[in-house]
Order: sequence, then structure tokens, then C-alpha cells
Amino acid sequence: MKEFLLSDETRNSYGLIIKTDGIKLDRFLRNPVMFLNHDRQLGIAGRWENIRISEQKLYGTPVFDEMHEPGKTAKEQCETGFLKGASIGIDNVVYSSDTPDVVISCELMEISVCDVPSNQNTLQLYVKNKPVSPVNYKQSKFNVMDETKLTELKKLLGLPDAASDEEII
Repeated sequence: MKEFLLSDETRNSYGLIIKTDGIKLDRFLRNPVMFLNHDRQLGIAGRWENIRISEQKLYGTPVFDEMHEPGKTAKEQCETGFLKGASIGIDNVVYSSDTPDVVISCELMEISVCDVPSNQNTLQLYVKNKPVSPVNYKQSKFNVMDETKLTELKKLLGLPDAASDEEII
């Protein structure tokens, strides 16, 4: 199977730039799982090998689970050119204090083969081990704040400690 470009520093559909040198790989490399379209409920589609960084880009080679779905179908679709995209799933996101649309640090959780990658190449955000959709992305920024900052924000807004993300927004 050919190597995939998994991430680069192109602005994605979330409006974010993920700095490649800030992607922490340690946890992922111990269990380099592949999903189909970030859908964990479908099961594991395979794993990634030969993960490498070169010129601010993250690359890897897929190895599909040909014995089970969704790996069997995903492999066929990749080989025939119907499935060409890949997308990273990240958590523990740290934004630049100078440029809030730049992610300077994150933990790689999984990499999916996918039909429509967010950055033309990659990205699925995770907050507290759950995927975050573009619709609720702005809410996810509150979830990655530490409790002290979140409490301070609620106080500044005159909201009770139990205020929901929707109330904060």
C-alpha cells in the first residue's frame, strides 16, 4: 500500500493550522489504530506503519485488516482510488496564545482513512476522547480549558459555576 500524507500545516475547515512539530506521537505509536471516517463504532480498519515527519509533514503507510470490516472494504476502496484521504484525530490541544487559530501542541489519538478530510489532508478533533464535529467545534474550546480558566471565564461573564457551554457561548 502506498504512503499517505497524514497531516501538514495547511489551514483546515475548522480554521486551524496544526503545527507538525507539536504533534505528540508517543501514545499513538504504542497502538497506531486506523478507523474509517473517525468512526470508532465501526471497529478498527487497520493500523499505521512507517510513521515519519519530513518537512513539516506527517506521513504513514496503512496496513488494513483484510479479515474484518471495515478494513476489507476500506482497503479495496483505497486500492481502486475511491478512498484517497486521511485524517488525524487529536486531543489535549494547546493553542498559541499569540495566534489562537494555531495549534502548537496536541496528542495524536488515531488516524483515519476518510472520504472528506478537513484540511484537504487531515483532521478530526477529539475532546475528552470523543470526536468533535465542525458544528460544535467552538464549544470544544471550552472543554480544553483547564478548570481554573473555565471558572474564571464563567465568573467574568456573571454565570453560575454550573453554566453549560451553550450558556457561555
